[in-house]
Amino acid sequence: MRYFPLKFSKKSLQILALVKDVLKNNEDLLPLTVRQIFYQIISLQDSPLENSKRDYGKLSRLLVKARYCGEISFDDIEDRTRYTSNQPIPLDELLYYYYPEAWKNQPCYVEVFVEKEGLRSFFVRVLRHLYVAVTPMRGFDSLSDVMEAAERLHEYEDRPRFIFVFSDFDPSGECIFKDFEFRLKKCLVMLGEEPIYYDEKGKNIEISNLNVQKVALTLKQIEKYGLPPKFVKSKDPRARGFIQKYGPEAVVELDAMPPKLLQEKILESVVPYLDVDEVKRIQRIEQRVKTEGLELLKSLVNLEDTNIGEDR
Repeated sequence: MRYFPLKFSKKSLQILALVKDVLKNNEDLLPLTVRQIFYQIISLQDSPLENSKRDYGKLSRLLVKARYCGEISFDDIEDRTRYTSNQPIPLDELLYYYYPEAWKNQPCYVEVFVEKEGLRSFFVRVLRHLYVAVTPMRGFDSLSDVMEAAERLHEYEDRPRFIFVFSDFDPSGECIFKDFEFRLKKCLVMLGEEPIYYDEKGKNIEISNLNVQKVALTLKQIEKYGLPPKFVKSKDPRARGFIQKYGPEAVVELDAMPPKLLQEKILESVVPYLDVDEVKRIQRIEQRVKTEGLELLKSLVNLEDTNIGEDR
């Protein structure tokens, strides 16, 4: 790959060195989002960046420049805002997306929901080997999306079901969690599950074998780990009451949690409810299918190429 020879100021080089340290310290969790990198840098003592929208923009522009000149790899930063469909997929990549049915013999069923689309792929990488579904909530999710989640959960009505939610600790994040839990349970009732308790006015429903928990962020975690705050969006009508209750320093994004700590919280919530031996059995099946399936697909493609050549 060819790079552009770009110059950096002394301060930019200082920030760039800190970025490289963050990436190196989290190399097994790459790529990271710009927001994750930003929060790691502003958490440092004597950080050259302030916790402000202006300095976040400064870092974002610096990372663009650093990738153009080869100082930072494109593979280390994730800032996708759009996806391209209908592209050719090589056979080995096609089998990467093969995902076996892994819950038939598990004692419980587990799913993880994350508020932000930007962190979805991080969660997917952490949970891929455990076969736990990850769904981005994208704020106040549409009813269609909530019903799809309810339909998945309804298939495992015969066992304990656990939903773990990860969202910001801010006015919207707290409301999103409560709203999602209520609508999810309401959809399960529509699918035929009998509620133990139902209060439409109070938006409170209890469903058998269903546990919905918010794992992060919590006020306790913010205080324990000293996570840096963010500015509350002035347009959020819930901001005033939230700040009066918790204070402005308690408004924190999920991205502010260090990547390794976030990975730890994700796994701590999920692993206790899994039969690890069953997970390993499914992993062996997946590997065998991918190995033998690739050879089979290659032979079919080669056969098709030969037939096309003969037709000509």
